[in-house]
Amino acid sequence: MGEEVAMRGWLAYAASATVHFFAAAGLWRGWRGARWLAVFLLVIGLLPAVAGISSAVIDLRVAGIVLWGTLIILRSSALYVLMNKN
Repeated sequence: MGEEVAMRGWLAYAASATVHFFAAAGLWRGWRGARWLAVFLLVIGLLPAVAGISSAVIDLRVAGIVLWGTLIILRSSALYVLMNKN
């Protein structure tokens, strides 16, 4: 989920890791709700990326633009694949 979860302590980090693990294991095994859980996690992950790239563009930080832009492209691509799977 990002650095915000890590700042809240080990319990929030462990809960986030557990949810991500179940989403990945569910996609691997073909569980029913795993695809929607993964879509939810990807959308939640896009929210800080939009703010991050906006800040990087304003400050003209090339490394930040590349990092946040890459994360947006990868998450959007994964969303596209998950939403178009029959």
